[in-house]
Amino acid sequence: MAPRVELFTFRYRDPRTGKWNRARYVATREENAARYAEWEITGPGQVANLPYPAPMGGQYVGGLSGANRFDSLAVSASGRICVATIMTGGIAEFWPDGGAMRFHALPDLHVTNLAFGGDDGRTIYVTAGKTLFTTRVATPGQVAWPKWTKT
Repeated sequence: MAPRVELFTFRYRDPRTGKWNRARYVATREENAARYAEWEITGPGQVANLPYPAPMGGQYVGGLSGANRFDSLAVSASGRICVATIMTGGIAEFWPDGGAMRFHALPDLHVTNLAFGGDDGRTIYVTAGKTLFTTRVATPGQVAWPKWTKT
């Protein structure tokens, strides 16, 4: 089974260095794992590809093993990558350096999409099956435009 690939591009402030970085994240759904990778953006429409054996030319940063599948992802203002998980029913929240992960369980196994919204970006909307979940979070999501009207 070929992996399904979802592409997302973000600009974020690296909490380790304080510098603004741009990275393209890819969430993959494979037969026995769910992983995400990143690429450095080098220019408009261009990324730096790593040499073989880097999968798809990117650097894998994190993932889940076993009967997991990734779907949509979003990035918080702190740079954490939040990924909807199918089969385990929740949101996997990864630190940008891949050093830590937190799982937020939801009462539906088929979590497919998530997005930050609201006036201040601190409302997260999650679709699962036939349900739309919303909750407030401490850290807003990242957007390029429009800027959140409240901070």
